[in-house]
Order: sequence, then C-alpha cells, then structure tokens
Amino acid sequence: MQKNKIFSCKQLEIGYDHKPLTTVDLELNAGDILSISGSNGSGKSTFIKTILNKVSAMNGDFQWQVDISEISYLPQISHEDHFFSYTIAEILKVYGVDELWEDDLSDEYLSKKWNEASGGEKQKALILTKLTTNVRVLILDEPLNHLDKQNKSIVLKVLAKISQKNEDLVMIIVSHQALGSELKINRKLQL
Repeated sequence: MQKNKIFSCKQLEIGYDHKPLTTVDLELNAGDILSISGSNGSGKSTFIKTILNKVSAMNGDFQWQVDISEISYLPQISHEDHFFSYTIAEILKVYGVDELWEDDLSDEYLSKKWNEASGGEKQKALILTKLTTNVRVLILDEPLNHLDKQNKSIVLKVLAKISQKNEDLVMIIVSHQALGSELKINRKLQL
C-alpha cells in the first residue's frame, strides 16, 4: 500500500556564498526513515537548514505536504552542559511530552537532575521534547555526537521505539555514525 508523500525535492542545489555543495533529488513518504551521511562540509546540515527555510536554496525546489508546525527539529548540539537543577520529569512536563511515553521512562530516570544525567539520558530527553501530538516529521542533526557506546545505544532504542509507536512519522537523521540495526532505515542519502 502506497503511503502519503510528505516531502519532495527536485534538483535542489544547496550551498553557501554562491558555492554549490551538492544537488539533491528526493521523495519521502509517511513512515520513511532517512539517514543522511557524508564527510564534514559535504552539505548535510546545509540540506536540513535549506528544507527548513533557514538557508535559501541555490537552485531547484522542494515541497512539504505537511504544515511547518508539524515538523520538529533538534539541531546539532555541541555542548549540553546547561547548569540548572530541574529534573528530567520537570523538563519533559514543560515541553508537554505525551503520557504515551510514561511507561517507557523509569522513576529513577525521571527524578534525575539534568546536571547529573549522562549524555545519552540528556539526548533522550531532548528528543522526547520534540515529540508533540501533531509532529509528523522529526529531524535530528547528529543526535549521537559526543555520546559513548552505551549512550548511543540508549538514543537508538528511543528512536526505534518512536518509529514503532508512530508508524507514519517521517524521521530524517543526519549522522557520521552507523545508526544500528534497531532503527529500520529505508532511505539513505550520501552527501
């Protein structure tokens, strides 16, 4: 059964300062999980910023079949050491994280102070804050950066669970690293 088209681009040329990096042709349907990989400076983050209208396309066009309010974006995080004393539960509550996730989160995890959480625990919370009831597209730029093996596993399991609970959610994940077998990636873009 054909799923609804969510995104398409044709001959989308991306770059900065009149210097094209690459041209992309792509179509995504509901439920697709796209992995974007490539070397530093190849245009991965530029592609994301372009399709979010944060950077102008140099040529070509793209079209979303969802409202911009249905797209959630977690940018690349270079330093997550914010020193505040909120618990993970308090942070998730502020962002209105759906009760759908309560069974997946232990009391120990929820009661942990942000300052005491591991990198993977923080990234898990940040990803969950991007999931509201109307999100149809989740874009993650380097969600595994700066995480050790154990914390990468935590984040990948969360992403796999998200895709299982919402089969029509489109995920676009930029990563230098392998995304593991837990996540059922069905689309790849090498830049």
